[in-house]
Amino acid sequence: MNKVLLFLVVIVFFTNLFSQSVQEQWVNTVAEDGGRKVLLDNNNNIYILTVYFSIFKYNSAGELLWTTQYENAYGAVDCKLDQNDNLYVTGLKYNESNFLDMITISYSSEGDILWERIYETLEWVDNISPISLEIDNIDDIIILASLSNNTPSDFYKKGLIIKYNSIGTQLWETFIEPITDNWSQPCGIKTDIFRNIYIVGEDGHGPGFIDMTSLYIIKLNNSGQLQWQQTYEANQFGCSLALTNQEDGIFVTALNSYESFRYLVVLKYSADGELLWNQIKQTWAWVRKVSVDSEDNLIIASFGTSENDIFKFDEDGEEIWEIVSEVAPKDLIIDQNDFFYITGKSNNDCATVKFDSAGNQEWIVYYNSLENLSDGGNSIVLDNTDNFYVVGYSTIDNLYNTCITIKYSEITNYNSNLLPKSYNEIYVYPNPFNPSTTINFEIIKPGNIDVNIYNIKGQQIKQLLNGCVQKGLHNIIWNGKNDSGFEVSSGQYFVNLKQNDNSVATKMLLQK
Repeated sequence: MNKVLLFLVVIVFFTNLFSQSVQEQWVNTVAEDGGRKVLLDNNNNIYILTVYFSIFKYNSAGELLWTTQYENAYGAVDCKLDQNDNLYVTGLKYNESNFLDMITISYSSEGDILWERIYETLEWVDNISPISLEIDNIDDIIILASLSNNTPSDFYKKGLIIKYNSIGTQLWETFIEPITDNWSQPCGIKTDIFRNIYIVGEDGHGPGFIDMTSLYIIKLNNSGQLQWQQTYEANQFGCSLALTNQEDGIFVTALNSYESFRYLVVLKYSADGELLWNQIKQTWAWVRKVSVDSEDNLIIASFGTSENDIFKFDEDGEEIWEIVSEVAPKDLIIDQNDFFYITGKSNNDCATVKFDSAGNQEWIVYYNSLENLSDGGNSIVLDNTDNFYVVGYSTIDNLYNTCITIKYSEITNYNSNLLPKSYNEIYVYPNPFNPSTTINFEIIKPGNIDVNIYNIKGQQIKQLLNGCVQKGLHNIIWNGKNDSGFEVSSGQYFVNLKQNDNSVATKMLLQK
């Protein structure tokens, strides 16, 4: 028994001895265009789609391989890569009459346009809006969109699904007609291994104040023929869907409004359209992203005005846990260990957070642009070597956008607090900084120490401390001035902590 206990103690010790941290590898920025989506190809190259239909391809070192922008583009909505690393993008473009057409484009891995298809809008349609793009397991492309006539006296809105093969031949198109009245808004689409297509959406009455009366889920076969259609009565706001790993079940989520309350609605249907269970939970958060882990547990990331809730339900509909995140989510992914990552926004910074399968936060990392703009993440992707990529934006009052692409690496560290220390430590925050920063240091043994600032030429420019210091944590603020009291110029500096014959240093960056 004592040996077993000792063995368990050793396991716990060594488990806690290691921890993960995140290191920023590189950042690429492109002015006047916000980043919408990031994709990873078979060679760990990165594709970035921007809001205004620009595409950038980087290698894993952040070097630009090629870029292209589609002419007369109004905006890009979604993109996917096929098995051969061909890229498909759907969005809107201006036609010769300065109206908007829906377009789908195929690019080669070298950035050349292989084909482009414009959907010829029906006469009654005033507005066409692409929503999502999916690729099935034989590289057929499915586009989900909505069509509407916005004339108040003749208002009508319905869904559209178009299917192309990999060389751009349109195979079929079909429509999602309103069920109860004149308004049908598709929200999401998924395909299974049998190439069946599932669509979830909202149904109700318009125009003006939209009176939503139900959500619907539809299953089509690979020829576009209706297999079944189910509705669930709810005055919902937005809905999402996810498939189980065996693709024998479909999760549907929505936010339902009743009187003065809002409720999270979680439904599970069988592949044959039978409602297996439903769960209702009061919340004020809106569903943003859903995903399924390896055990068919459903992760729901939502955002609200006061808090951002994350929920986990098992495959039988039981709630496993509920947590609150500081990150307003825009994207959610789950890794092979069922840890999940969320990127979005926190306090005007682009923020990405990682949780374990029990809902415990592993770490959080922020990106704040040099101009201290409002930053946010829109999309995240993982590679197979502990790197992840975030694409997002920097903006001022929604008038100026910069596409930001960030590569991070997860690094395993020793938890030095569990080991006896034999050396002093020093770190600086914030870094980069302007105009001042705090130099934090830990002294292992009391004694005389020197803390000095050096420029990149190795010249001492500022003495911060020379004297006896007790064991423990200490900090000093440097105001960016030298020993003569003058402000130093922007650039890289070093702070050095010396005690007897031992010294430790770290670099810092002053940016004005």
